[in-house]
Amino acid sequence: MKIDLTKAEFKKLLEVCFLSDWILSAYRTDHEDFPFILSFKQLEQKVFSQTEKFEFGDLVEWDSQGKEYTTTEQHEELMDGDEGAIAYVKEFENALFWDELSQRLARRDIVEQVGEDTYLNMDPFERFRFVEELTGKYAHEFLENGLKNLRISLDDN
Repeated sequence: MKIDLTKAEFKKLLEVCFLSDWILSAYRTDHEDFPFILSFKQLEQKVFSQTEKFEFGDLVEWDSQGKEYTTTEQHEELMDGDEGAIAYVKEFENALFWDELSQRLARRDIVEQVGEDTYLNMDPFERFRFVEELTGKYAHEFLENGLKNLRISLDDN
């Protein structure tokens, strides 16, 4: 199959590669062990191999030692700019942090209240309702106060 892309569309495709790589690899050092991730890396290499044709050789270069295409410092600066992909990644990560924290604390508290067996055997809709209700309370607290009122006991007791 052949896909015709404009120069602007190809530049967006480079950003898509950056975003997928961030999601799949930012917190992982063992990506070579995962065929799913490797398939993305292979596709990324195909895309990167076309950068000269679209006059984006300043964003991607051939690494003769690693025998692969890599992004340049200029590409990283572009991604980190005001309208770059990193701004959106940071926005997503921030929202995800608060959402996950609220949900995990809510689940923890409900399990403490009713016991793990009762929690696991609840009707899924009832469990969801309980979790969402408490998640909303945590979300409101974090929206109002951030982490200011959150305390963690590090005692060994």
